[in-house]
Amino acid sequence: MSKRIVDSKVIDMTDSEWQLYQKICLSYTKPNFKGDDLFRGLFHTDEETGFILFLIPPTTFTSFEIYFFLSSLMMQQHLRQMHAQIDDMVTQVKDKLKEVK
Repeated sequence: MSKRIVDSKVIDMTDSEWQLYQKICLSYTKPNFKGDDLFRGLFHTDEETGFILFLIPPTTFTSFEIYFFLSSLMMQQHLRQMHAQIDDMVTQVKDKLKEVK
């Protein structure tokens, strides 16, 4: 995972998520419009972790594709965090069991 900047906010993304973000932006970019502008004002992140904390309903034009991407990204970030915590707990339990034996 890497910290990236989207809408002037730190956001944690895998390389494949970043590539998809760039692909989506490029698909909406026109000579007088930048596709990444469609991501503006749709989310808040934790600046320390780069995790999306919540999504904001769009007040201007955006795409369902963009909103769905952000929703999916938020879920993936939190799932990765939960998996890491579970892996850590399993390791701790295994270490404790070795001590008991």
